[in-house]
Amino acid sequence: MNDSSISSVASSTPVKAVAPDKSKSQIGISVLSVNVNGLRGKTLLLQELIVTHHPDVILCQETKIDSSVYSSELFPNDYTVYRKDRNLNGGGVCIAVVNKLQSFLCSDLDSELEAIWVSVRTKSDLVYFCSLYRPPSSDKTYLNDFHTQLTKLIGKRNKPPIMVITGDFNFPKINWVTCNAPSDTEGGLLVNIFNDFHLSQMVTTPTHFGKT
Repeated sequence: MNDSSISSVASSTPVKAVAPDKSKSQIGISVLSVNVNGLRGKTLLLQELIVTHHPDVILCQETKIDSSVYSSELFPNDYTVYRKDRNLNGGGVCIAVVNKLQSFLCSDLDSELEAIWVSVRTKSDLVYFCSLYRPPSSDKTYLNDFHTQLTKLIGKRNKPPIMVITGDFNFPKINWVTCNAPSDTEGGLLVNIFNDFHLSQMVTTPTHFGKT
């Protein structure tokens, strides 16, 4: 489930920042989702996006870092960073939350998936953020595990939770504008999961620039 009062300021591979949308959401949260494809080599571009858009929550995929890389090398000190690393060669996800917001790692939602969940306390509610990366070689087990995570989250709350899920699903057959896919594909299974949990598409602009 999404919330229209949460504004998505950008969702892309890092590129030169453009003039920000200065409008603030009803609950004051702006979200930046970035497939960085190697966070260490994109820190300057990421910093430019941060300075331009002032995001409250930053979700990154394909971070390609490990424990030898400190979060302080990657993000400003006014962010709390939650990471799920793979290695220096691929994968990995993270979520950075500005310190003015109270945030918690949802360790009970951890699984074998390359995904990390963080809850953020807003003025009006608790919002659950997920940053995930699905390797192209993944099988249907990935979607089963993803469904399990969502079911577990739903079971934690007395009312439907507000969820913001961003990442790289690697499902080329999904039409993300209409959120449709052939029913006999894994992309179709993911769309079914979206429908089962009343999730809706918030990103309306391309998330990759150039040839990809």
